[in-house]
Amino acid sequence: MRFKITFIFCLFGLIVFSQDAELDSLLALYKNAKHDTVKCELLYQLGDLVPEEELEKYSDELEQCAKRLLSTKLDEKKSVKYRGYIATAYNNKALALQHNGDDYNALIYYKKGLEFSDSDEWLAQKASTLLNIGTVYFSRADYPKTIDYYLKSIKISEKIRDTVELANAWNNLALVYAQQNDRKKAIEIYTKALNLREAIHDMKGVANSYYNIATSHLAMKDFESSMEYFKKCYEIRLQLGNAHYIANTLNGIGKLWNTIGQPDSAIKYLNQSIEISKEIKNKEPKVNAMLNLVMAYANKKDYKKAILIGEECLALAKELENPRLIESGSNQLYKLYQLTGNSEKAFNAYVLYISMRDSLMSTENQKAAIEAEIKYNFDKKVLEDSLSHAASIEKENMRHQQEIKTQRTYTYGGFIGLAFMLVVAGVSFKAYKDKQKANVLISEQKQIVETQKHLVEEKQKEILDSIAYAKRLQEAILPPQNIVTKYLPDNFILYLPKDIVAGDFYWFEHLDNASYMAAADSTGHGVPGAMVSVVCSNALNRAVHEFGLRSPGEILDKTRELVLETFAKSDKDVKDGMDISLVKITELPAEKSIPGRLVIPKGQTLKDVMSSQAKYKIEWAGANNPLWYYSNGTIHEIKAHKQPIGKTEQPTSFPTHSFELMKGDELFLFTDGFADQFGGPKGKKFKFKQLQEIVLSCSDKAPVQQREILNASFNEWKGQLEQVDDVTIIGIRV
Repeated sequence: MRFKITFIFCLFGLIVFSQDAELDSLLALYKNAKHDTVKCELLYQLGDLVPEEELEKYSDELEQCAKRLLSTKLDEKKSVKYRGYIATAYNNKALALQHNGDDYNALIYYKKGLEFSDSDEWLAQKASTLLNIGTVYFSRADYPKTIDYYLKSIKISEKIRDTVELANAWNNLALVYAQQNDRKKAIEIYTKALNLREAIHDMKGVANSYYNIATSHLAMKDFESSMEYFKKCYEIRLQLGNAHYIANTLNGIGKLWNTIGQPDSAIKYLNQSIEISKEIKNKEPKVNAMLNLVMAYANKKDYKKAILIGEECLALAKELENPRLIESGSNQLYKLYQLTGNSEKAFNAYVLYISMRDSLMSTENQKAAIEAEIKYNFDKKVLEDSLSHAASIEKENMRHQQEIKTQRTYTYGGFIGLAFMLVVAGVSFKAYKDKQKANVLISEQKQIVETQKHLVEEKQKEILDSIAYAKRLQEAILPPQNIVTKYLPDNFILYLPKDIVAGDFYWFEHLDNASYMAAADSTGHGVPGAMVSVVCSNALNRAVHEFGLRSPGEILDKTRELVLETFAKSDKDVKDGMDISLVKITELPAEKSIPGRLVIPKGQTLKDVMSSQAKYKIEWAGANNPLWYYSNGTIHEIKAHKQPIGKTEQPTSFPTHSFELMKGDELFLFTDGFADQFGGPKGKKFKFKQLQEIVLSCSDKAPVQQREILNASFNEWKGQLEQVDDVTIIGIRV
């Protein structure tokens, strides 16, 4: 299904990733498809990939195809499926209409979609549609209906535990409070959405949350916090490269400079925002930037320029039929006309401003918004009480039924026992004595079995307790995901131990403004491998902290020395160690500090400027494990030094390889577990060549999606076969 509208200030901007190859492949299959069942499946997938201008067309085709299938004799499961496809078609068509500014018809199709997403299988679709309906009412400043639909979406998302949709709904709900100037409440709800998005590594969502928190701090005149969050947002959005969102961020920064009395800086950022907005069909980002540009020129006392831009801005706001933008534009012009002595125009602008202000901030709207939230909390409590009551009734019924069942068992047992006694009454005394002996023997054997069973259970518990403790030890050496993300915000870590504990581990440190990341494969797997991994991880820590080493090659040299020193204490000939890929990432100083980095000279485009972003110095060393990096559309490889971190004949120093990458390039560190996995139709190894092809095919996607694709590919290849080794793959987009 098409992703939801999750950021209202850029209401119609759908995020569409560059998936040309997949799109072309699906289109080719669709053109050659003969049967409606195949066409329907392909159209459903195309909904996420086709350009926005073609979305309505393919949505219509999906609707017609699904309806044709529903007109045939289908079982219940397939009927539910194709009704859901129709709901998806209506939702996508509504998104296309809303993107083009047609809120009226978008609302019609959203509500038609609700009629077809009426089964439990399509609750996620229903939650999405409810959220999108809320955004339409928000753009109309109908806050009671906005909150009503948002809360309905939240209820469903909580029920099905859809974290992505739940974060989107909380985020949009916070926007309503922000619009009504309850900024403290807004930040509280924005933070709730941010925590959910960070937990699932949704970087687009995280950037949106940063932006919203920044604007709320700005409204509260907490300028330092506002700039901090704008910078965080700007960094992520530059990496994602979506013009719509970059334009909005520049607009927010421009507004901040305006507010602190720096109109020249504001004009620079706002003009950049407007220039980028020309690439976008939706005019709302442009209008938002123009509103702030009017203020900037007014602050410079260039009233003629301010009025000229303001009149164009108000005309666009009226064209969009957006009450919020009309209110802001008319208020600005009213003040400018007053300053320049144009009383008639000032009066007309003031009347329009008051009309829009009263509509947006009416007492009924605020009261209904509060009532809607109270109703949600009440309904939630009622639901919890109902579920609790139902559970207690069910428990009581089960207890009663069990009592009846037990009584029946006793009754039947009595009859059977009586019959049995009558039968055996005629058995001879000798037979009775033989049976007694047999019972004694059985009792003795049973006692032996019970004793052995008890011993086995005790040993098993001891083993499991030991493994659990080993797992806690190993988890202690793995860096927390939030620490890695703090310094390397666009990353993924695919970590799949073969057993409860693993020989594979990953390692991270941030020292002297540089980030160090490693993927390591210790000798063995399971508990022995985990024990070796603790030794090796400790050696890495000592190399950088105790000995102060910073070059990857020198760190590996010292790590090998420390590992050998540890194992030398044993009187056994220990040959354990590890293979490792260790990278150091340092951002090179830029000519201008962020957020001033993005400057668009006359005659250039966003693409031209994006290609000249910050560079990063990469230093790398590897023991048996190579390094891959994606740059300029190609996967490059640096070969590993062919010796392990451990005992080896004629050891040599590990060389440090150094090169530079541009922002947006990506590094890949990995162990050999993925490539060595047996599976597929012939039960063969996956191999590195096939792994490299998958990495290349998904290199245009966000790291969190790359992780999902790699994980799915591994499980599909492995199938029912046993996992042969621990698997670790790390992706870092600089």
